[in-house]
Amino acid sequence: MTMMSLLRVKKMQRITFLLAGLCLFLLPGALSATASALTPADIRQLVQSFKQDDRGPYQAIRWFCPDGSVIPAKERCREPGGIQHALPRDSVQKLRDEQHLFLGQILAGTPFADFLDASHNYSRLKQYQLEKFLQAADNGWILRKARYYRGAIQAEDEEQWGDEFLRFLLNDDKFYTEKFFLLREAVRDIPHHGAHADRWRQIRADAKAIAEADPAFTDMRVKLHGRPDRDDIEQIERFLERQRSSLPADTAKLVEKLLAELKEIYTTGGLAELSRFGEDLYEGSRLLPLMEKLQRADAEPARDSPFADLQVLADLLWQSRLELDNTLWPQRRLVLLDLSLAAEEALFRLREKWQARTIGELFEKFRLLAQAAAGAGYLEKWEWQKAADLLRPFTGEQVALADLQAAAGAGRRLLNWATAMDAAEYRAPMELFAGFEPKAAGFIDDRIRSSLLLLLGETASQLDDGLARLGNRKNQVLGLEEQTAIHGVNPGLALGTLRVAGEPGEKTAYDPTAIYLMPKAPADLEPVAGLLCADEGNLVSHVQLLARNLGIPNSTLSPVHLEALKHFAGKSFFYAVSPEGRVVFKPAGEMTAEEKALFAAQRQRSKEVEISTEGLDLSQTALRDLRDVRAGDSGKICGPKAANLGQLKSIFPDQVVDGLVIPFGVFRRHLEQLMPDEDISYWQYLEETFAAKPEKDSGAGHDEKWILRRLAT
Repeated sequence: MTMMSLLRVKKMQRITFLLAGLCLFLLPGALSATASALTPADIRQLVQSFKQDDRGPYQAIRWFCPDGSVIPAKERCREPGGIQHALPRDSVQKLRDEQHLFLGQILAGTPFADFLDASHNYSRLKQYQLEKFLQAADNGWILRKARYYRGAIQAEDEEQWGDEFLRFLLNDDKFYTEKFFLLREAVRDIPHHGAHADRWRQIRADAKAIAEADPAFTDMRVKLHGRPDRDDIEQIERFLERQRSSLPADTAKLVEKLLAELKEIYTTGGLAELSRFGEDLYEGSRLLPLMEKLQRADAEPARDSPFADLQVLADLLWQSRLELDNTLWPQRRLVLLDLSLAAEEALFRLREKWQARTIGELFEKFRLLAQAAAGAGYLEKWEWQKAADLLRPFTGEQVALADLQAAAGAGRRLLNWATAMDAAEYRAPMELFAGFEPKAAGFIDDRIRSSLLLLLGETASQLDDGLARLGNRKNQVLGLEEQTAIHGVNPGLALGTLRVAGEPGEKTAYDPTAIYLMPKAPADLEPVAGLLCADEGNLVSHVQLLARNLGIPNSTLSPVHLEALKHFAGKSFFYAVSPEGRVVFKPAGEMTAEEKALFAAQRQRSKEVEISTEGLDLSQTALRDLRDVRAGDSGKICGPKAANLGQLKSIFPDQVVDGLVIPFGVFRRHLEQLMPDEDISYWQYLEETFAAKPEKDSGAGHDEKWILRRLAT
């Protein structure tokens, strides 16, 4: 596709969506924000002021009495039952009332329904979880100094409230059935008696703080974030011995705290400690036999299978989820969820025990971890029941490589579904907070890497590497070592200059003729010649769809390869990804005659792109129910996303949400309106723009700028 034709298609898309968005914006009730609402910049400034204030987001300590009165801390309520805690500042209350933004939340005394916030997709609950992440990741965040504000938050009152709130949730059969993942994550984050201590999340936060104070700790931080193991203790001890004299006192204490946390994880607590939960299970529970296995696990290691303990934990996580359906008492349901969280932590802690020696063992390990992920709520029950058939153990002495590759492909799709669960629940509040606090952008990634999904992804990568060796898939990437860690995601050919994109969140002006090296696939991207990412992203993300639709070669590589390739930025390369996932990346000057001919043929094919309008039906100008749309309607009444979603709705009516489809005819009809202060419609204006030639200089570059100026109108 030429730059001009690509530009025309893309700009037409933009103006169509702009006008469609304008239509929706002008609907009655769309203007919900008040004129006095604080901007993200205002909130950012407010947050910074809270960080430096001894009282943070609070103004004073008060008694909150049963009769609804609020009195000074030195007085007493007229009747028993009052609770004492901080009163939020007026600015914080204004954010709550006018913008539904909750900062410095105190749980005690909060009405359960208000905190659950069901009418806003549970936003207040999720904002509380996100704020807890920021407090751990940013030295207290807005409570940086207010942590020492005596009486602001009463731990006992918070735990008491947490117990009662969680029982309130667990008494709602519909909620725990439909929102199991959110419920389990709420149990993880809300203080309550017997609460699960999420130590790995705190370890990650401490490692990040140390690296920010001393860049020499950066490699160790990366290791703890991606592949933690027992050897980290020795490495951190060496770091502390080497750097102690130059470390600030508070940073040295944080390193010592980190060491203590790791030693506690790796030197104490086996599987038997989980058996204590058995005391609270009812007689006849299917979990009781698993508890007996846990009691014997440390004393009698299984010899028949390297994954016997992992099997018990996977069964424990899955059965504890199923057991909720057979348990009526909210308190017992809470015990099951605490057990589930403790089992996930044990699985993470004991990860070194389960080393696969063969491809068959890798498949078995992946299957057990996937079952555990389903038990933990990262997959819906019906999703796991469908996928379990695809991941069944292989039998017989010989297995076809194609069957292994197909099963591995199913596993990768399952992993993508599992990692998407966090994004599905938390992307909206994360983006809300990221508008004024950039550190919030790491929230979802932190939750994924603190969970057993880290192990699932690690095993999937090992499986890919093993199958690459079995299939003799040899990459050719500048002679780098360990090239089995490089995987082709989308096939294609490219010839262009290698450029390095910024970190996520940084603004990058993309060159459509360049090949981009990036640490993480961005949420949005302009067309480019090729992509090499250290993070694959979701297979249905904007980047992956763009690569697939435009034939952009795309591959994933390790952070080590990413750093190695950065040294070649600015040079021209030939880049090819085969349909089987093989990657070739070499200097343009080393292209063979065959590669040159192949690239020339592709370039000729991509010069012109014709979009067929033969089947287009613009007569439909009314909204369509998603139930009435099928895949065959793609390119006729609507686009492929809506059409395919309608097809899925017909197959899985209970798993796909209800929705409305806006036909092409609605947008086309909208473009017939006259432009403001003009005697011409939007459609006529667009036709004239792409048909006309500028009076001066008809060069392509000038054409593009002229078209952009016209579209800016």
